[in-house]
Amino acid sequence: MYYILVFIINIVLIYGSLAQGGIDPRVMEHFKSRAGQETFINDTICVFYEFSAGDTLIYRVEASDSLSINFDTPLYRTRYEKIVFVVDSLDKFGRYHIGRTMTDYYGKESKGDLRDIERNTSPWLGRSIHLVIDGAGKRYSFGVDDSLTAALTPGGAFAPTLFFDIGTYCDEAGKNWNVKVNDELPENGVPFPLYNYTSLYRFQNDIDTLGQSCNRLEFIRTGQGSYKLESTSTNVHITSRTNGFGLLDISKDLHIPVHFYSTVEQVLTVHNPDGSKVSGYHFITQSFTLESYIPFNASEKD
Repeated sequence: MYYILVFIINIVLIYGSLAQGGIDPRVMEHFKSRAGQETFINDTICVFYEFSAGDTLIYRVEASDSLSINFDTPLYRTRYEKIVFVVDSLDKFGRYHIGRTMTDYYGKESKGDLRDIERNTSPWLGRSIHLVIDGAGKRYSFGVDDSLTAALTPGGAFAPTLFFDIGTYCDEAGKNWNVKVNDELPENGVPFPLYNYTSLYRFQNDIDTLGQSCNRLEFIRTGQGSYKLESTSTNVHITSRTNGFGLLDISKDLHIPVHFYSTVEQVLTVHNPDGSKVSGYHFITQSFTLESYIPFNASEKD
């Protein structure tokens, strides 16, 4: 069957004893409810996120941007960010409540004759958001520390994000499945950018990276986005058409993202208040690399 509507993790058949894995039963019940089945799949690869309350994950982001509006001289930027995720709790539905904060930023920009302008500040520094996701990354709700002060992440409204919906899926390497998502992206800005996209996933061969044995997911993604800011002094509406490619490496043992590489091509349209439109583009190459993983209770992960 091409689309296997199951995300129940058979650790006994895939990676060892379920008891040894120590997966929280609330998470297992949630996988079953999403899949709508109680059975397990033989000879498959299954990936999922697993956390404990109090876990901290710190990622180093490295990215390059190329941005131009109305065929102006393009802006080239290299940027480095540090993103901290803290797992606040696991609710009765097996969903994870996770806080996210950008704690460090450094960028170097060039445009025309202006070369290598360094920046270490951003209006997004220190801004915290709160996500509620399940073990497959599906989002259920979110919150922000400040919903009144408008700002965007340095990568813009439609930059790649971590912890996206990979679907309720287990299958053999090389098989494909798609996931359609309509999300708000509070980690990219206030007001919240809207992003409607479809991803086509497949498993690649396992990979060893950063000291972890990982399942690797490859995907291509197409979507449409919208960002609108309306106030007494500003009226901005930007829409986008995006095409992207990505590789997501998830640790087999820890069930956390170890590395995420993505490229995104965005065709932008700026809608002016007078009804006129201006075209542009924004190309992004970006990676999230796990810099530090601090489990609240290491014994629970062993």
